[in-house]
This record gives sequence, structure tokens and C-alpha cells, in this order.
Amino acid sequence: MEERWRDGEAIVYDGFLGAHRHIVDAKGRVVMPAKYRARLERGVVVTPSPDPCLHVYPVDHFEREVAELVNGPRSNPATRARARALLGAASDEALDGQGRIKLPAGLRTRAGLEREVVVVGVGSYLEVWDAVAWPGEEARADAALKEHHAIVGEEAH
Repeated sequence: MEERWRDGEAIVYDGFLGAHRHIVDAKGRVVMPAKYRARLERGVVVTPSPDPCLHVYPVDHFEREVAELVNGPRSNPATRARARALLGAASDEALDGQGRIKLPAGLRTRAGLEREVVVVGVGSYLEVWDAVAWPGEEARADAALKEHHAIVGEEAH
């Protein structure tokens, strides 16, 4: 395996990982985890999620997301509906000098985000969950992982 480095530290996995607790300030800004800020410097796109959270994509990854979700002819009503749902509510945001991004009020309301949030790494993007809702989702995710391990015959860890 080729060793890669970022900010003087070896990179083992280049995706977003972990759950990080943060506060949404009075202006609707939330700090992004410090270890990921360099990857977010070019900007992010904040979108609604089918779950009660927000998705935060690095701008370079968002193009792939759009291509995947909005793949199909514009004459197809489902393609147009997916494009409206994803792009119509999305907001492009820049990281400020303190490593914060703005979560637009409409998106915060839609996701039920108040003050305390959990920023969760999901590989190629981040999710922002309300801190009160997160433990329930975390339990559902744990159950889904255990079920997957049982189906493929692996022992749950």
C-alpha cells in the first residue's frame, strides 16, 4: 500500500469518518471537524437528505452525486423531480476562517437542527444530525450493520 500524507500525518483512509459534536451558532454556522477542513477549503454543497439530517459534500464530490442522482433524460419526470429535490434546495457554502460553514435556515428547519448537532462522516460526504435525534439513528445504523454481518455470515464486532 502506498503511504500518503496530509498535514504531516499518514492517511490510512481518505474518506470522512467518525461522529463529532458541535454547536450551531446564532448565525446558523457550524464548525467542521478540524481534520477535514483542508478537504473542504474549495467549498461545500449542503443538501437535504431523505433522512432527518443534512448532507455536506465537498464541492468536487458533489458533481459525482449530481451525475448519479440526476442520471437520465430530462424528458423523464422522475429525473426532473430528483434534480429539483437535490438542486432546488441545495446551497453552496464556503468555509470561513474559523472552519465553519453556514447551514441555511430553511435546510436547518427541514432537518430539525437546533443548536447541538453531530457531524457524521459517511465516506464521501458528511451528515449533520440533531444531537437529540442522533442516538436513535446510531442505534438503527448499528442494527443494520449487525444484520448485514449475520446475512454474510460474519461475526458482529
